[in-house]
Amino acid sequence: MPVSSAPHDRASGSRDAPALAGAAPTGATDAVRLRLYVAGVGPNSVRARTNLEALMERCAIPADALDVVDCLQEPRRALTDGVLVTPTLVRVAPGPRQVVVGNLTDTPRVLSALELEACAEEVASHAL
Repeated sequence: MPVSSAPHDRASGSRDAPALAGAAPTGATDAVRLRLYVAGVGPNSVRARTNLEALMERCAIPADALDVVDCLQEPRRALTDGVLVTPTLVRVAPGPRQVVVGNLTDTPRVLSALELEACAEEVASHAL
C-alpha cells in the first residue's frame, strides 16, 4: 500500500480551510480531515469505504471529516487533485498531506500512514 506525503494539498479549497472541531479523543492533536477517491461502486472502492468508515468509528473521527469523491462522477477533480488510481485516501488535515492507495484492509498500516498512532494503540488493544 503506497504512502506518500506532500508539502501541501493541491486540492485545497474552502472545504479544507477550517479544521473541524472535536478532534478524536484518542490522542490526535488536530482535527482530521480525510478525502477518499473511489470509482463508483467497484469492489475495491466499496471495500475501501467500508474499511475507512469502520476505522473512523473506532478512532472517534466524525463522519463529516470525510469527503468522498467519485472519480467516475468528477474525473476532472480527480485529475486536478493528482489522483490516478482508486481507491486513494488523502489526509488533507492536519498537514502535511498523506496519501494511502488501496482498499485500506491493513488497518495498522493505514493508521500509521495517517499518523494516528494513538488510535492505532487503542485499536490494537481492542483487538486482543
